[in-house]
Amino acid sequence: MRQLLTESLALALIGGIAGVLLSFAGVAWFRSILPADVPGGDQVTIAGRPLLFALGVTIAAGIAFGLAPALRAAAPAVAAT
Repeated sequence: MRQLLTESLALALIGGIAGVLLSFAGVAWFRSILPADVPGGDQVTIAGRPLLFALGVTIAAGIAFGLAPALRAAAPAVAAT
């Protein structure tokens, strides 16, 4: 049971980290194509609160989607004889 939860949480965290890295790359790309005369264009950035929210959602999703298979694997197999 612990292994299934660990695997799902690790996969969720890897996906969350990849998403954050992709967002930083997207902001850098957006700032590079933004015309220089756009007011406030140099202030485009990623805020900390949404990153913390994304971390919380990532952890919650990893636990939620890992818990169902873990509970199913831990249940005793009752077979009719």
